[in-house]
Amino acid sequence: MAKSPLAIEDFPTGFEDRLEANIEHCRKRIAAAAERSGRKADDVTLLTVSKYIDSGVMRILYDLGIRKFGENRSQDAVKKSRELADLDGVEIHFIGHLQRNKVRQTLEHCCSIHSLNSLRLLQEIEKRLEALELPLPDIFVEVNCSGEASKTGLPAGELADLLAEIPIYPNVAGKLQGLMTIPPYCDEPDGSRPFFRELRQLRDQYLAAGLLPPGSGLSMGMSSDFETAVEEGATVVRIGSAIYRQD
Repeated sequence: MAKSPLAIEDFPTGFEDRLEANIEHCRKRIAAAAERSGRKADDVTLLTVSKYIDSGVMRILYDLGIRKFGENRSQDAVKKSRELADLDGVEIHFIGHLQRNKVRQTLEHCCSIHSLNSLRLLQEIEKRLEALELPLPDIFVEVNCSGEASKTGLPAGELADLLAEIPIYPNVAGKLQGLMTIPPYCDEPDGSRPFFRELRQLRDQYLAAGLLPPGSGLSMGMSSDFETAVEEGATVVRIGSAIYRQD
């Protein structure tokens, strides 16, 4: 059973200052990692993973300048999108496994989908996009670089076939933004590097082959390894626990 998200009363008094400090620290670490890879901090988008918190805490993060939130569960994304509808500029990004029966509601409430991982899901997304009179979401193809059976994502060896199918589906093709991966958990951040590097190499390979659009990005890196991901070319990082920590 999923844990209830943390509410304001679950945090100590004055935790807003700690949240602000944590956000600033994460941004500085992103900037330093970007500089090490010859890029600028603005080249990397920070998605604040909000699955841990309720919409009340998200409002506090909004007041601290956060606008982009990442949700793992479709029902939570829908609920929080509705609860925050009065706030200008809030973006809910879907970063979890997407079930086909949840596609329509997810598309209605999220401005990006980071987990396209099969032809059947591609077809379902296209069908639903045709019926929506809304801005189309950005879409990333999820790749299982590690080959772990417990991980969702398309096997790297099947990526070319799916990318070759995407032009047949114009709504998805027009919003394809790149690739995403989640590496196996490692005790050391550098343990994720081979998987991030593989995703970057796949991106570069399929850019050169014309199967990805110019400017395609890489959604990769979480609290434990986002600096390594940025060093390897991440354009989107998904950070949660590093922002909420109180120690």
